Amino acid sequence: MADTVVLLGSVFTRSEFVSISSYKVALSIETLERIRQLRDCVKAQNAYEIEVFNGSTTWYKDMLDEYEDESGNLDTPRLENLTEESTEVDMLHVTQRQCFWSAVPKHGQDEDTVMTVAISIDELEELFNQPESVVTHYTKD
Repeated sequence: MADTVVLLGSVFTRSEFVSISSYKVALSIETLERIRQLRDCVKAQNAYEIEVFNGSTTWYKDMLDEYEDESGNLDTPRLENLTEESTEVDMLHVTQRQCFWSAVPKHGQDEDTVMTVAISIDELEELFNQPESVVTHYTKD
C-alpha cells in the first residue's frame, strides 16, 4: 500500500487576474483518514459540504502542460522548477463523495479563489491501494 499520494493538476477560477495555474498536494494515510472522517461528518449531518483550513497544498504560477514530455507524461525532474505562488487561505472541501482544494491568492479577493478538480474519495482510496507511492497528474474531462 502506498504511504503517499501526490496529486498534480490544473486549477480553475472565475477571475482573469489570477496568476495561479496549477497545484500539488501530497497526501498521507493520515490525511486520507481525515478526509474519511470529514466525509462521515457530512453524511451524519446530512450536509452538502464541510470546509477546513488546510496547509498541505502548494500552488504554482506555471501551467503543467509546459512540463510534459513528447508522450504527454509529466517530466517529474523538471517539476522542481515550478514557481510557487503565495496564498492567504488554503482550504480542503469535503462532500459526501468527493473532495477538492481551494485557495485565495496573496492580497486577493474572494472572486480570485482558485479550485482544484474534485476527486472522488473512492478514487483517492484506490490510489492509496497502489503498491508504492503515487504521483499522478489529475485531470477530469
